[in-house]
Amino acid sequence: MKKLTTLLMSITLLLLSSVVFGQYSGTGTFNKITAIDDLTDGYYVIAEANDEYAMNNTHTGTFLDRTAITPAAGSLSDPSVSIVWYIETNGSGKSIYNEEIDKFVSYTGSSNNIQILDAVTTDNQRWTITYGNDVFTVTNLAISTRMLQYNAGSPRFAAYTSSQRKFNLYKLQDVGGPNPPSISNITQTPATDITSSTTVSVSSDVVQGDAAIDIVELQWNTDNDFETFTTIAMAIDDGDTYVTNTDIPAQTNSTTVYYRIYTEDVDAESRTSAVQSYTVNDPATTTLPYAEAFDTDLGDAYTFSVSGDTKEWIAADGVAQMNGFNSGELEEDWLILPGM
Repeated sequence: MKKLTTLLMSITLLLLSSVVFGQYSGTGTFNKITAIDDLTDGYYVIAEANDEYAMNNTHTGTFLDRTAITPAAGSLSDPSVSIVWYIETNGSGKSIYNEEIDKFVSYTGSSNNIQILDAVTTDNQRWTITYGNDVFTVTNLAISTRMLQYNAGSPRFAAYTSSQRKFNLYKLQDVGGPNPPSISNITQTPATDITSSTTVSVSSDVVQGDAAIDIVELQWNTDNDFETFTTIAMAIDDGDTYVTNTDIPAQTNSTTVYYRIYTEDVDAESRTSAVQSYTVNDPATTTLPYAEAFDTDLGDAYTFSVSGDTKEWIAADGVAQMNGFNSGELEEDWLILPGM
């Protein structure tokens, strides 16, 4: 079902990730798991079903490359950080994240190309993982016809609709050593409709590790280069939940704000969350007569999906269109023109 309306609206859809990093540094034992119940949040080597190659973090622009592996008795010892991925429950799916490059695996479009992104903002960066016939199947949550697989004929890890090699998963076993505070459930308020007059607060659960918590703070900037950033202290609100003492100030239209949570205990053991982000969107307005070219993009028009996330609006040659016919999904998507 497709509808076209004129409405003053700003839409920013963000579902946030809470991956933490800094735990795996290249030393550890990874054991093969053979049940879906063993798939808990943690560090994994993602190997193709023949156990000859693992997915590494080298992205060619269209796919993820491979690294040769030689498991012994169902174990891998001290694999490179380049082939270790943090798999974590995120929304109604799981995110797949590599600490070395600070990127999440994503899929969108209609080709086999896989993407890597800075943050989890849509179901395109979330995956459904199932187990059957002695392998794990990794399916994109937004586009359920696409599966992350290994193509042995044209060696690469990419998103396919056809049957390629599924996966074996090797999970990092518990290791000793320092146990810094943990970070989870990062939430921003408001989550959507952030305009140039909106200030934003952030909360997060921070749980003590092997020593008392000394510092919890939010670090933010607008260039995603955390060599420099602004710090906002966080204080306990309820239980293990910390909230920023002051809000992130309002920013100009089209600005993207990047932020992360940092915590440190009294033994100076620290942890930092993955970077989160939001973009400021002021509602577009216009006067009559109004014309939108739709030559290469949607111009000042907004898109909003009520249901069905597998189709995208396309603008070309003066036409904006989306086709959800016979997709098997209930599709209700809106193209919203600027307010008058």
